[in-house]
Amino acid sequence: ILSNETKNSSEHQASFFRVLGTPQRVLILWLLMEKEMTVKEIALAIETLPPATSRHLNILEVNHLVESEQVQNDVIYRIAQNERTQNCLTIINKPNNILKKSNQTQKEKLNV
Repeated sequence: ILSNETKNSSEHQASFFRVLGTPQRVLILWLLMEKEMTVKEIALAIETLPPATSRHLNILEVNHLVESEQVQNDVIYRIAQNERTQNCLTIINKPNNILKKSNQTQKEKLNV
């Protein structure tokens, strides 16, 4: 029979993985690993609308994976510096230079 502590721990871990349950949230974390960004910048990079991007960011922030800071009229997002985030970043294994690839794709679209 499993202890309550083990059951609670497994629920906590399952909750953590649900946070990463969408490709958009993984992409957001990958982007923020490279640099701090605004909602508009993130939305453009992951090709979603800013309101949807804000919802994803809110979920990541509530779960202590990202932090935000108001700078004039913008909210700047960055990776949170904590153990949970470090564990998460180890799990999601970001490819190299995704921001560079994303910028190249955006330029190609603009040239069409």
